[in-house]
Amino acid sequence: MLRLLTIAAVTAAIAVPATAQNLTYGNAQLELNRLESDGDEISSNILEGDVEFSADQFLFGAEVKWQDLEFSGGSGGEITNYSAFGAYSVIPEFMIGAGLNGIDFDGSDISGYELFAQYTTPQFGVAVNYNNPDSDNDDFYLTTAYVEGQVAPAVTLGAVVEAFNNVDDKFYALTAEYDDGPVFARAYYNGITGVDGGLFGVRGAYGVTDMVDVTASVERGSEDFFGDLTTYWIGAEYMISEGLAVDGAIGQLEIGSTTAQFIQLGVSYEVGERMRLDRKVNDALREDRSKGIGAIFADVGIGAGFGFF
Repeated sequence: MLRLLTIAAVTAAIAVPATAQNLTYGNAQLELNRLESDGDEISSNILEGDVEFSADQFLFGAEVKWQDLEFSGGSGGEITNYSAFGAYSVIPEFMIGAGLNGIDFDGSDISGYELFAQYTTPQFGVAVNYNNPDSDNDDFYLTTAYVEGQVAPAVTLGAVVEAFNNVDDKFYALTAEYDDGPVFARAYYNGITGVDGGLFGVRGAYGVTDMVDVTASVERGSEDFFGDLTTYWIGAEYMISEGLAVDGAIGQLEIGSTTAQFIQLGVSYEVGERMRLDRKVNDALREDRSKGIGAIFADVGIGAGFGFF
């Protein structure tokens, strides 16, 4: 039932014109990924949509994401994650909320809940999210903390720490972002306490014209973290109209002595800006890895994605 309600809410809200005053954010996206190595192929097709809309001091949202993973030999599977939430702004800067979420993996369905709070200003923001993915299992949950601050007119620094109740080590991310006019650049580092090394990457975009951006990324993972990983890609994005864009990228992924060629195609429609800081940061973290190691792992949509991809 939650999945049906979530899909209906996303579809209806995205259909609202972008000029509607209560629609704060809307996104619909289709993404096709292919990796090929010595005749073996991995494909990952993703279709997702999500919205946030406000009513006075309340904020509501819903999200659904479908991913189809296929490996050579016929293995793989489909995973669908979906969620809906409501929040209340006690004061303009401080918001608290709760939501329900679900995960369906090839017909096996579990559902849980989340609690969250945030304090944000135009220059600074903090947020915390408590998530129990399976409400029938109170022995597994995760807590994620977010900090983001603008240290210069075009420079933003961020940090994320995610703790699983049954794991001693913590997952964390450090980010630095520059966004000024036609130039966008972002550096990130993902790591695990107690594990040497981590995943480091740099991605960027340059606006050649008002309608065309060229994009590129380099990613490097240490052997203890992801098995001596290196990825790099180049691509471009074409803005068809306001909010509607198509993009493509080609690249290479190297894990140890194995090399795979990578191609990605996508189309997206996006309006507005997220009001939930945790989801905004999670989007950026997943985008960091989407054309690298994240392209070959299922994303269950819970937390910042470090333990799940």
